[in-house]
Amino acid sequence: MNCWDLTSMLDIGRKLFAKIHKHKYQAHHNHDIHFLARELGDWLVEGVHGLIDGSYTPRFLKRCYFPDEMIDQLHLSDRILQHVLLHQVKPTFPFVMNPNCYHLHGPSGVKHATTEQVKKALEAMRPKYLIRADIKSYYKSISHRRNLWITPQ
Repeated sequence: MNCWDLTSMLDIGRKLFAKIHKHKYQAHHNHDIHFLARELGDWLVEGVHGLIDGSYTPRFLKRCYFPDEMIDQLHLSDRILQHVLLHQVKPTFPFVMNPNCYHLHGPSGVKHATTEQVKKALEAMRPKYLIRADIKSYYKSISHRRNLWITPQ
């Protein structure tokens, strides 16, 4: 596969846009999804060409403020183009990244990496005992009722 295959990049972008449009087609008539759907052939092709020749610049983030948090949101076209870029770059990850990188295996990468390290240690050293000493298990072992009773109000 050619690294910058225009047709496959356009297909990936169209599929993702169709999926998003399917969920948002009942949005307000002034929503960005409807404007982007009308001009899909223009902005997607221009964006993919921008990715290929290196002239792509994303739009500014849309920042939403709430009483308890602040959210930065990418424009929909940028989300789609960055998804396309990820699909093109992802096959190169095993060749350019350290094989011990936890993120190569997806969301469960840390769990997978630690189990592999434990298996290697068990095979190499053959210990009699294995202690699970992580924060989560330690926190579960605390008697919280007793802790609340001991802690002054």
